[in-house]
Amino acid sequence: MENIIEGTIANILSTVLIGIFPLFFLYFSERSFKDFILEFKNERSKKNKRNISSDASFYKIGDSPGNEHHIADFKAKNIVSIGWPLLGDLSKFRYNLYPSNILRDEVKKRINNIPEYANVSVTTLGQIAGYFDRFLSIKKGDIVCVPSTNGNLSIFIVTEPYHFINELTKQNMAHAIGVKIITELNIHALNPISYSPKFKRVLQNRLTIISLENYDEQMRRMLNEF
Repeated sequence: MENIIEGTIANILSTVLIGIFPLFFLYFSERSFKDFILEFKNERSKKNKRNISSDASFYKIGDSPGNEHHIADFKAKNIVSIGWPLLGDLSKFRYNLYPSNILRDEVKKRINNIPEYANVSVTTLGQIAGYFDRFLSIKKGDIVCVPSTNGNLSIFIVTEPYHFINELTKQNMAHAIGVKIITELNIHALNPISYSPKFKRVLQNRLTIISLENYDEQMRRMLNEF
């Protein structure tokens, strides 16, 4: 009789454990999975604290359209501009709706027909056409770095693509993109172990506009660090 009772109890306990164990396993597995996902998201957030899009492009643009420093104007007006305002509005060439060579030819043709730009050399003419080709390809969400004096660097996120602001023609700021400043830093403060000398030189380059596509990794690191 005693053996029968012990056997019955053992069977009951066995049945209960068999029924409960999967529930415990499911519960703790689910918690573990949720924790893993949460940690993963937190890590990604730390690595991209400014939520820069994975398809964002990076550019360096000078602060001196018309050979005058305009970084203060850029910040005040939430725009970044390049010069040659007498070319007029080029909005129809936005978003790469036309092949690159058509935009470049249009810029060259307009420059050649403007007396104020009569002394532009053939080499410079090609450079200017290239500047506008890049400038009009900038899209919302892209990142623009603008160096100023003493190694200072202002970094903006683009909020509006190319547009022409006629009232800023006299200030040489009519060709503009809408921006919002996200951080400022000094290039000399960049860790030489994490950032190459070439990268720092490019950030200080005085050309009107340069694509930073070859420095994507260092740009993203810098945006997370500063």
